[in-house]
Amino acid sequence: MADNSLGTARDVGLLSGKNRVRDAAGRRDKLDFYQFNISGQQTLSLKLNSSRFSDINFSLLNSNGTTISKGARANGRIKPINTTLQTGIYYIRVRSTSNKPVRYSLVSDASPPIAGTPPSSGTPPSSGVPPSSGVPPSSGTPPSSGVPPAAVPSTVDVGILTGTQNFLKQVVGASDNPSDLYRFTLSQIGSFNATVSNVVGSASMRLYFDSNANGVADSTESFLTGSGSNRASRPVSTTALPAGNYILQVESGGFSTSSAGYDLILSTTQNPGNISPDAGSEAPTAFFLGSLPNTLVAKDYVGALDEVDVYRFTVNSNVTANINVGSISEGNATVILYKDINVNNLLDSGERVTQRTFTSGSTAQAISRALDTGTYFLSVDREFSGNTAYTLTIQGS
Repeated sequence: MADNSLGTARDVGLLSGKNRVRDAAGRRDKLDFYQFNISGQQTLSLKLNSSRFSDINFSLLNSNGTTISKGARANGRIKPINTTLQTGIYYIRVRSTSNKPVRYSLVSDASPPIAGTPPSSGTPPSSGVPPSSGVPPSSGTPPSSGVPPAAVPSTVDVGILTGTQNFLKQVVGASDNPSDLYRFTLSQIGSFNATVSNVVGSASMRLYFDSNANGVADSTESFLTGSGSNRASRPVSTTALPAGNYILQVESGGFSTSSAGYDLILSTTQNPGNISPDAGSEAPTAFFLGSLPNTLVAKDYVGALDEVDVYRFTVNSNVTANINVGSISEGNATVILYKDINVNNLLDSGERVTQRTFTSGSTAQAISRALDTGTYFLSVDREFSGNTAYTLTIQGS
């Protein structure tokens, strides 16, 4: 059985070619972690197979435990993660939401490392003109291969998005402009809305989180969609996104040869957090909040791009702790409190003290619990769908 933390992840070594592991997650062991190495630049495909896709999911993490990509649900299944990685250590996290064991198989397919193109040792191809002829190389148009050049998307670098920005009278879908890409940065946690209006024809939108910072809309980085026509508009909208780099893709919603005219409106309202660096998803990377009875406050985000935040705090003398999660902008969040009884810096299932789910708009009472001295961990977990900013408050008395 794979272990349930980064520090005790099952090491599968250097990935090369196809590999498969089988296990089960659920009941008391809802997290499985696998560690692997990449040598050079390698393309990697990860696929999770299970008969119960609704109860299980998986994510790719970097060496710090930060999520790079996660398996997206589509048509009752989980899409593979396809990405390109550089030399380093990475982790796969398999997460079950069931109280019964969920069997699964995890399949990886890694390409050979790309070490660059070595210099040619052979004879360069002939230009058709002997070197001694004195005729300079031709500067004319190279011979046609019979294949037209690939169309290149039109890219707009928006920079840091603040307030509302309009991009008017845009056209997309022409033969040389298959899509429009709008690159932008959110400098703080904030809401986001993208709407197309005054549409001629129809247009579709797709939002990407540029997790690998390559400036490309990789298929595995897509997580929100929207559309618009001359009859209706379905914006790309969420109440909260974390700080980071994003790409909005706009395409014609009609046939491949059709084009669409549109106005695009991008807007954000900042809801700044106070946690830096971002809280990790496991105990070893937890963010230290401080000690009770001081009042401890954390403002951050959980959602599709960061499903779990883990915090650590200490109790120096017996207190009654009041724990509350407020300002939930969308969906809900579950708080789970652990005491590190055996001082191993891990979230062991037998160390769970209590938990509660807080919902947007809910008036649920705070958790009130008598705590003795020691070290505690508190996780804020995204439940089901939604992206939410939150304010976690821990008070001791």
